[in-house]
Amino acid sequence: MRGEIRELFSYFFLYNVRIMTLQEHADISHLSGFHTPANARYFIEYDGENLDELKDAARFATENALPILTISGGKNLLLAFDEYPGLVIHNNSYGYQTIQNTAAMV
Repeated sequence: MRGEIRELFSYFFLYNVRIMTLQEHADISHLSGFHTPANARYFIEYDGENLDELKDAARFATENALPILTISGGKNLLLAFDEYPGLVIHNNSYGYQTIQNTAAMV
């Protein structure tokens, strides 16, 4: 366990991710409309503001061969596991912003 924590802190130092963002063994029961007991090995809540944070979390999962589960509203979601073995990303952003709108780019 200590080796894993040390490895995790090394990752944060190398990639300059805020430590409080990526939670380990997080309770995600509240993300399901059914409120079934469930945890995530790693969890991040994305609010649409810091895209680099989201990219760093995805890179962390990829480099550690962790599966990624993305949850949005979750009200029609049944979590049927004790602990998801990878990274759960809760997309808590609302709306969207058009950056560029051209005929070549949709």
